[in-house]
Amino acid sequence: MGRRGHGEGSISLRKDGRYQAAITLENHKRKYFYSETRKVVQDKLNKALYEQKQGILATGPQQTLKVHLERWLEQVCKLTMRPNTYKSYRSAIHRHLIPALGHIKLQKLTIGDLQAFYAEKRGNLKPGSLGVINAALSDALEYALKQGMVARNVAKLVDLPHAERYEGRILTVEQARKLLVVARGSRLDALLFMAVTTGLRRGELVALYWDDFDLEKGCCRFGII
Repeated sequence: MGRRGHGEGSISLRKDGRYQAAITLENHKRKYFYSETRKVVQDKLNKALYEQKQGILATGPQQTLKVHLERWLEQVCKLTMRPNTYKSYRSAIHRHLIPALGHIKLQKLTIGDLQAFYAEKRGNLKPGSLGVINAALSDALEYALKQGMVARNVAKLVDLPHAERYEGRILTVEQARKLLVVARGSRLDALLFMAVTTGLRRGELVALYWDDFDLEKGCCRFGII
């Protein structure tokens, strides 16, 4: 059989008696398939053409998602991202992604695999936690995409549950006064007093140092106390 049109692949008989099929990839390289019979190599070619059209054709080295995630985590993430990001990604990868999806071939990971995974995790994890897991996976797959190991980043195509937005309740002046009266003398007394009088958020309150206060003037760097 001669060559087909561009992008349609080709089949030829080798000197060793085996049949060889080939298709042209997006990077203009050729991917080859072999078999002792023409029918088998034709089936391989048809499958490859279909996967190429769907964007799921494996073009890079065959490896499991587990191998890729572990390698990316230590060789890329650890060296290029902030320590806290690395720690959260490491936890997401080892506690969730590898146990559930690590056995799947990197190039064979589908949107359906991820949707089923997140649907199962949704019962135990909050949307924010699912977001961190998907962010870790997405960054790892983005690196694989740049390396030509996958045809697309399927983590960017999944639908994740939206995090519920917290609506804070504003205290009235009278409610704030009652809160301070009740808290007086407790270990939260000073913290609540600062919160009510300055409007600082929890993270800002617990990050305060004595250097932030001027007791003689009765103020801190956030305002009067």
